[in-house]
Amino acid sequence: MSGHLIVVGYDTWTDAVIELLRSSKISYSILLTDKEAAENLRSEGEEVVCVSDFNEQAFRDAGIDRADAVLVATLDDQQNILAVLTATDIDETMTVGTFTSRERDGPKLRRAGADVIVNLGQAVAELIAETALTGAEPQQLLEEILSEETIVELAQPAQVTGEGTESHEQSDAGIENDATTKR
Repeated sequence: MSGHLIVVGYDTWTDAVIELLRSSKISYSILLTDKEAAENLRSEGEEVVCVSDFNEQAFRDAGIDRADAVLVATLDDQQNILAVLTATDIDETMTVGTFTSRERDGPKLRRAGADVIVNLGQAVAELIAETALTGAEPQQLLEEILSEETIVELAQPAQVTGEGTESHEQSDAGIENDATTKR
């Protein structure tokens, strides 16, 4: 794959995302504010940009000019909204995915420009229910929810299907996807 993905933030869920990116052989850089985490990731050979704020220069330093998508992966919804706004301010055609920990912040993230929103509370609740109902292992279900295909799809350039074509879906895995054609 020739695309590049910027992962913004470093929180509890970010390790799983980075592991999927590594195994998928997708080019990525990590933009974060935690100096200790940045040093640890650099020692593991990761491309890391450590900043005090997710501003335009930070995104430029992380390679937004060569990126096909941005994944905002913090557990702080306000920080996510700012990062989504900044990324889409730089490039309004950029595909942006993010997490939300509060359902009420989903519409704000959508208005800020997020194309894919994962509601962590809903996703975890559905994971627990599915595990209880099917007896499946939680790790297996989590891998299905955060499948390689989902990450690869986010990192690939959007397909142009027609001017102004919009689709807004809510999957059963706590993931909202707005397939508005941006490119």
